[in-house]
Amino acid sequence: MKKSFELWEYVWQISSLKIIKIMRNILILMFLTVFQVFANDSYSQSTRLTLDVNNVSVENVLNAIEDQSEFYFLCNKKLVDIERKVSIQIENQNINDILVQVFDGTDVDYMIIDRQIVLSPGEYLTEAKSLLQPRTVSGTITDENGDPLPGLSVFIKGTTQGTVTNLEGEYTIQVEDESAVLVYSYIGYLTQEIEIGNQTTIDITMEPDIIGIEEVIAVGYGTQRRTDLTGSIISVNSEQLEPTLNTNLLKTLQGGVTGLRITQDNFEPGASQEIRIRGENSLSASNAPLIILDGIPYEGDMNDINPSDIESVSILKDASSAAIYGARSANGVILVNTKQGRKGRLMIDFNSSVGIASVANRSIHPLDGPGFVEFIQEHIRQETGVSGSDPLDWMFANEKAQYQAGTTTDWLDLVLRSAIQQDHVLSISGGTEQTSYYTSVGYLDQPGIVEKSGFDRITLRSNIRHSLSDWLSLGSNLQYSVSNHGEGGIVPSVSMAIIQSPYGKFRDDNGEYTHFPMYPEVYFSSPFANDNATADDQRKRALINLFAEIKPTFIPGLSYKINYGADFQNNKAGTYYPTNSLTGSQYGGRAIVSETDNFHWTFENILTYLNDFGDHHIGITGLYSREATNNEWTNVDANGFVNDDNLYHYMNSADTKDLSTTLDEFSLVSLMGRINYDFSKKYLLTVTARRDGYSG
Repeated sequence: MKKSFELWEYVWQISSLKIIKIMRNILILMFLTVFQVFANDSYSQSTRLTLDVNNVSVENVLNAIEDQSEFYFLCNKKLVDIERKVSIQIENQNINDILVQVFDGTDVDYMIIDRQIVLSPGEYLTEAKSLLQPRTVSGTITDENGDPLPGLSVFIKGTTQGTVTNLEGEYTIQVEDESAVLVYSYIGYLTQEIEIGNQTTIDITMEPDIIGIEEVIAVGYGTQRRTDLTGSIISVNSEQLEPTLNTNLLKTLQGGVTGLRITQDNFEPGASQEIRIRGENSLSASNAPLIILDGIPYEGDMNDINPSDIESVSILKDASSAAIYGARSANGVILVNTKQGRKGRLMIDFNSSVGIASVANRSIHPLDGPGFVEFIQEHIRQETGVSGSDPLDWMFANEKAQYQAGTTTDWLDLVLRSAIQQDHVLSISGGTEQTSYYTSVGYLDQPGIVEKSGFDRITLRSNIRHSLSDWLSLGSNLQYSVSNHGEGGIVPSVSMAIIQSPYGKFRDDNGEYTHFPMYPEVYFSSPFANDNATADDQRKRALINLFAEIKPTFIPGLSYKINYGADFQNNKAGTYYPTNSLTGSQYGGRAIVSETDNFHWTFENILTYLNDFGDHHIGITGLYSREATNNEWTNVDANGFVNDDNLYHYMNSADTKDLSTTLDEFSLVSLMGRINYDFSKKYLLTVTARRDGYSG
């Protein structure tokens, strides 16, 4: 019979004995507090309240605050006088301003953890505040016109700790050192550095970084001068990308492009990322933008692309600029162009970086053994009046054994680690009058700060362009990549490490990891309960782009381009939980294997005409394209194995097997036309029309 691992089911079934009730409250309070410490920007900073009361009790004021908001208060009535009378008249103030007035002239202090507010005499909260609440610095960032700048990067100099501004240009960041320096960075603006000192509010006006008005940027099926643009487009070139040492293209752009929000699913290297341009546009449909790599639609993980191979990135944000890609561009478009060779002598570049990744400014410090005992003894004293209670009276069975043996475990320290990360890229480029080439090979090894997490990748790229004559040129952009997620095992749970007792049993009598360190009383599973499982996840990807361009000499300004692109992806993942793991023990061993094969091809015909007639400049683009996609997925889930020797490789011997397969196919046919017109570089007009036919 399977055990139930639900925390709340267990907590509320604890017996009614007084000491056990106290333990139940402690467990719940520890659980809530730990997870709220990890919450994002505080609710307290954005919530505004209005109060107008005269000669009422503090308790009534607290109740009024709870009625107006999602705040709730925790306090010991023996330590905090809530019958004291106060008069408060405030309008549209935050919770900090209100509490300062309510408890002015008393020794009562408070600590805010998201929506939970703890009230207590200051002496009790001093140490807790130093651990959980570093000083908060907030402010608003605006441009030279006073408009807010969302997505601006704010970080503490010399660290990886940082944040980005919200849609109103507001930010909040936790700092522990008054000598720290905040760095404000935004593409298109000069970077600013401000020493914090004793400031808690820092508002900044960013100064624009002047960019050449003749800059040519990608706009989709062509290029335009920045001065000729009628839509909202932001372009980032290789010079702006190179100063960053990020191993992922999206991380390179994160916090540096107006209106671009990038979030990662979890803390693991190589984890998938969510991209949003100017926020959410739909409640039910996808909000992901369309990504175009070297003119070909790109789907899937951006971790397959080596940032060192990128020449430029253009982000089409509004309907005018993105309409050329049809309905798929409703959430914006990201155009990515890889590097090309240039005429001249051979260039060989080798870039190598090696660093150590570790937890920066770790703010969570679980209690050690003596601290844990002291914490619960103090709680019991406040609840019952009994001081110095014997730990053996309230500890669970496994805790007693560890306590008597003087053995403690720092669970979080076992889960976290410092990891050496390395990234190496070798590129060769050059060209003659007829031929240009760019070739690169990259290797990335990125272990995570949590045990068994990591990501490694090998990339190969070759871009070649050759002119057969004055009117005909051929080219290819080729890439192959192999990447692996994880280090062959199950990543231990950080959240479960945080809530373990330091006296929980780490290993059993046979030296194996325990599944439940405080079994049988508490079913908090060990973060290492599945440590001996095997997990492999590998992706292989090949990108092929072949093109030919014709420029007939008898019609100046006319060009015709044929563009073919193919994207092959294979993703295979296999996991095996042996019988001595937590998951495997419930199934007699469990194996899961999944494989995905994706194939997408695109064929485009692009006709372009550019010409000047005095002060009139005209550009015409026409497109006919076809696309098709084939996605096939297979999954096998098997339980009950005679032994653990074969892992997930021989699943026929399993007692039960579950096989699932899917096949998705669709195709797209498109027609597009665009006219760009300007008169004397003063009056601009862009007209775009597109029609798509979809089958799937």
